[in-house]
Amino acid sequence: MANCTTAACKFGYDFSSCQDEKTPCSYGLKNDFQALCKDNIYPGLSMFAKGYGKNNEPLRGYILTFIIALGFILIAELNVIAPIISNFFLASYALINFSVFHASLANSP
Repeated sequence: MANCTTAACKFGYDFSSCQDEKTPCSYGLKNDFQALCKDNIYPGLSMFAKGYGKNNEPLRGYILTFIIALGFILIAELNVIAPIISNFFLASYALINFSVFHASLANSP
C-alpha cells in the first residue's frame, strides 16, 4: 500500500490484493456465503460450505451462481428479470440481518 493514493487507501482498504496470485482474495459475496453456510445456522445450506483446493474456493457456490445466471439469461426478458433480481438482493440482506440478529440473540461471540 505504499503507492496507494485513493480515498479507500486512506481508510486502510487495499482492493488490489485480489490481483496478486500469491495472496487470495478474502472478501466478496462468495466467501460471505461460504462462511454463512459453515456456521450451519441454516442446515439446508450446509452443502455449500465445502471448499476446494489450497485456497478453499467455494466451487459449489460458483456452480449455484452459474445456474442462477444461466436461468436469467434463458429468461431474456429484462422486465421479468428485474423484480426477481431485486428480490434476491432483498432476501440476501434479510438473511444476513436475521443471521446477525440470531447470533446476538443467542449471545454468540
